[in-house]
Amino acid sequence: MRYQLPLLQVALFWVCISFFLSPIEAQTVYPPRMFGDTANAPFYHGIASGDPLPNAVLLWTRITPDSATAAPITLTWEIATDTAFANVVANGAGTASAARDFTLTVDATGLTPNTVYYYRFESPNGATSRRGRTQTAPQGSTDSMKVAVLSCSSIFSGYFNGYARLAERNDINVVIHLGDYLYDFVDPDEQVRVPSPGPIGPSTVDEWRDRHEYYLLDPDLRDAKAQFPWVTFWDNHDLSQSNPLNGSIAFTEWVPIRMPDTTQPTVIYRAFQYGDLFDLHMLDILLFRDRDTIAPGETSILGTVQHNWFINSWLASTTKWNILGSQKMVGGWYARGIPQIPQIPRDGDFFSTNSWDGYVEDRRRLFSLFDSLDRRNNMFISGDAHMSIAMDLAIDPFDSLQYTAQTGAGAVGAEFLPTSVTRGNFDEMGIALNLVEAAVQISKGANPHHVFMEVVQHGYGVLNINKDSITAEYWYSPILAETTTETLGQRLVMEDGAGHWKRDLPTSVRPPIISTAPTEFVSLIRPNPANDWIEFDIESQYPGDAQIKMFNIAGKAIKLADVRNSAGGSTYRIYTGNLQPAIYIIQVVTAEGAMIRQFVKQ
Repeated sequence: MRYQLPLLQVALFWVCISFFLSPIEAQTVYPPRMFGDTANAPFYHGIASGDPLPNAVLLWTRITPDSATAAPITLTWEIATDTAFANVVANGAGTASAARDFTLTVDATGLTPNTVYYYRFESPNGATSRRGRTQTAPQGSTDSMKVAVLSCSSIFSGYFNGYARLAERNDINVVIHLGDYLYDFVDPDEQVRVPSPGPIGPSTVDEWRDRHEYYLLDPDLRDAKAQFPWVTFWDNHDLSQSNPLNGSIAFTEWVPIRMPDTTQPTVIYRAFQYGDLFDLHMLDILLFRDRDTIAPGETSILGTVQHNWFINSWLASTTKWNILGSQKMVGGWYARGIPQIPQIPRDGDFFSTNSWDGYVEDRRRLFSLFDSLDRRNNMFISGDAHMSIAMDLAIDPFDSLQYTAQTGAGAVGAEFLPTSVTRGNFDEMGIALNLVEAAVQISKGANPHHVFMEVVQHGYGVLNINKDSITAEYWYSPILAETTTETLGQRLVMEDGAGHWKRDLPTSVRPPIISTAPTEFVSLIRPNPANDWIEFDIESQYPGDAQIKMFNIAGKAIKLADVRNSAGGSTYRIYTGNLQPAIYIIQVVTAEGAMIRQFVKQ
């Protein structure tokens, strides 16, 4: 269906039903907090800016025509240094036509570096769009910048509270979206905001356009796009990996992108410089993988052309930092030491080989180059995993001669992977909340280079980039209802020249997922892995009634016992000979709190 929004129809329906809109072909019942920008009709889908340079920035809008066969529409635009547009520094005109779904992207040039500007569009009959705010990139000496990092924003899976909180900030210089900006399907387990009738999976150019049009009926997304310039990338839900052309055409119409070559709509890897502070290299690991062989049985995730482009760009960089955008996780997420069991899918030594873990030689040659030149101020930003992860990037994190997990020494950079804006993570995947912490412990035990991991929250990340350090923050917002709540989940630091995350910081500043006692009072389980029996101790500082529970990794209770811990501490022995090979969790609950331990049954 096409989400056309004629002014009269919108006005009538808006008076009657606040969250209904009326497309031309069929009436669609919209979920809560979905509506066009009727105050600035016919610019129902808002405005945006993108890919800022020191002297230019792309400006974007979409005007809704009066009919499906409307003629091209000439729009005017202006950009000013003040909100009243008393000091207009550039203006122009452009044509929005059916050929580009009545979207318009213009390049506002002749601007001043590192300057905040305001912009707007006007239709032939004098209607104006909302006012947008944007900022040019710095040039020359630059002390600091703040960058927001986003990915995985399923409009069907929850409310865009993260976008709303982001739009309220005034300290962000540029927003980077690393892919899955939109979603091609509704996950059956995440039907939080779904229109009726339900959307079809897009295939044609018009169907992909429909999805972009639908997304910009969300006011929180419109606000975030109007407040900051965005550097945006696609991933596998933004277009079809096997046939990407139709999706890429719609994407580059609805998202302002500086195309490296307008004759190649599927090529958008590109680089930007932000003064002498950092270079941003946006890599596409989706569309160019497996094209070129780099070793027997090993293909490249970047492809030879993109790999050479990136290496040349990285080698030529003279900035303090290199920020490298990747749609998917770069560092290893290993499953070594964890039995192959149904509850935890994995690909051999890794939990997933859809990321750089499927291209270990390509990763090794890249990290080896960083190491050989001793250039370690590399910060990869990534997405897609639907969880928060911070890790050191080591050539081999298990080689103690190359990398020291306790300090991070030997790493060639760090990775910052913020959580999804809304797309489902561990709890939406069906893992019980009381076992989430155990899942984190299991993962961290297999990945010594992982410094921080959080697997149930949603939101976005912020990098505060300075000459002497980069501070990373994870910001979280609920998604199941409209809310103004936001919490800082974790803050980490990477120092100039270190090449890894700093260790002497609090383990976490987020609220605990389960209640825990002030100190650890349950010993490690022994033996682990186990055969017929396990043992563990409950320490003496918490005498009194306690409850011991055993769960499988899916959260199902296997055994339950009420015990009384003695003043001198107690040792408990549990028979496990009748359990199937798998991972199990022991939870000990006392009046002071709860503590979990995990073990593997061989």
